[in-house]
Amino acid sequence: MRPVTFTLLLTLLLPIAHLSADKSEQSYRTWTSLSGSSVEAKLVKRTPNNSVTLKKKNGAVLHVDFQQLSHSDQSYLKKLSALEGRPERILFIGNSYTGQIKGKVTQMVAASVYKDCELSFVHPGGRTLKQHLENEKTMQRIREGGWDVVVLQDQSQTPAIFPEKFMDAAREIDRIIDRSGAETVFYETWGRRDGDKMNFERFPTYEKMQDALSHSYAKAARQYDAKIAPVGQAWAVLRKTSPELGTQLYRGDGSHPSAVGAYLAACVFYATLFDAEFSEVQFDSGLSDDQIKAIHAAVFEVIE
Repeated sequence: MRPVTFTLLLTLLLPIAHLSADKSEQSYRTWTSLSGSSVEAKLVKRTPNNSVTLKKKNGAVLHVDFQQLSHSDQSYLKKLSALEGRPERILFIGNSYTGQIKGKVTQMVAASVYKDCELSFVHPGGRTLKQHLENEKTMQRIREGGWDVVVLQDQSQTPAIFPEKFMDAAREIDRIIDRSGAETVFYETWGRRDGDKMNFERFPTYEKMQDALSHSYAKAARQYDAKIAPVGQAWAVLRKTSPELGTQLYRGDGSHPSAVGAYLAACVFYATLFDAEFSEVQFDSGLSDDQIKAIHAAVFEVIE
């Protein structure tokens, strides 16, 4: 049966005893119909057939057709739907590759409907996952933090040069994350701009190093039933599709991310963590429209 219209429901009072509010229940607010009628109530639930259940302060229940609500109320409900099931607390664990994208990730989340999501970062320079594992303070932060998601990033060379060490540390930290009730997301990083000069015989080019990094991160995600934030893959796509912009992903050292690289990483994380449309988030990234368009195209190519 089609829900009774909003105006008629202002005079229809029903007992609330047979309904129980779910996780989507909100505080009292003023709801307005397209015809201009209004009522003070809180949201109990919205059903798949677009019926909205409201509860007045006197305990009466109103069943409202979504389409009969004002445009601002419809927009409010759509935002609530977008937030449903999304993480509320996220911990990033890594090193300078995490620290130097922190600003752009924080900006993007703050400019989105997920602005209330708490982001926390642990990123001492040069730190490996094995060293993080051996740091009891960091592991205790995972155990007691009440996180929804924990993001893991190893030192930029380790997954390529020492894949076994990477896998062992990733496995042990993932177990701690699982026991805490959080979800693991691996932060796949990128190859050095000109290959790994410290290990030039093995990785003389960016492509060789990127292949090894991507392989290790994908293996860890697969074996430990975790998600992957494919920043390295998006990096590789941009280097192919926009070579000049691709070189601008790096700072002068050819390793760490520039503002361009950090923005690309933020787009990947936004899509991965919230399963949401990153291109709709507007904030002052410091990049040109053409740069943003090229980065979005590269990220769209790797995000499933």
